[in-house]
Amino acid sequence: MQRLLFRVDVNIIFSITLVGMFGFPLINPALPTIRDALGISNDQIGWVMTAFALPAFAIMPLSAYLSDRYGRVKVIAPSLMLFAVAGVGMVFVDSFEGVITLRVIQGIGASSLGTL
Repeated sequence: MQRLLFRVDVNIIFSITLVGMFGFPLINPALPTIRDALGISNDQIGWVMTAFALPAFAIMPLSAYLSDRYGRVKVIAPSLMLFAVAGVGMVFVDSFEGVITLRVIQGIGASSLGTL
């Protein structure tokens, strides 16, 4: 068991799984701050979560197909980059539309993390 935990491929799989799982819970504590900073309503703040979930679920079958066709690494590496860049970009936006756009992009990046 101990040797299993030190394998690079196993640690990569664990890391990718954690990144995919944190798409929802990591932003939850920031939602009230985002709402107040952007001056939006409680109803609108729900779109921040929806904007992530809809593309993630809609594009999952496509990401699974692309990984079967081109290989997992060629799909998961750009997906992780997309997820990360959109997440970092959230720090720099100052509009509700920008937040929603980046969450959609982040959802697209997360689509393959759950399936692969």
